[in-house]
Amino acid sequence: MVEDDHKVQSTVVDTLCELGYAVLKADDAQSALAIIHSGVHIDLLFTDVVMPGPIRSPEMAKTAVRILAHLRVLFTSGYTQNAIVHGGAARPRCGTVEQTL
Repeated sequence: MVEDDHKVQSTVVDTLCELGYAVLKADDAQSALAIIHSGVHIDLLFTDVVMPGPIRSPEMAKTAVRILAHLRVLFTSGYTQNAIVHGGAARPRCGTVEQTL
């Protein structure tokens, strides 16, 4: 779980743990990539679309998938769909927002 808002991060981590998932957390893309480089097994990268710092979420996701070919990526955001699409973070597809990797 990669999320810079600690309240959101805590809620998501708690919810996923209650559902039986083992969750690793990172506050930014650089920290997430450090975890990915560590070699720990990760099935899903659950990340905020808009992240602060020098590495943005799409770049982080591309790098993570290059390192872990089996990895799936789930983007989430508190922004409305139009704000994400018009801001260039994602593109619309079939009524949903899909990240271009």
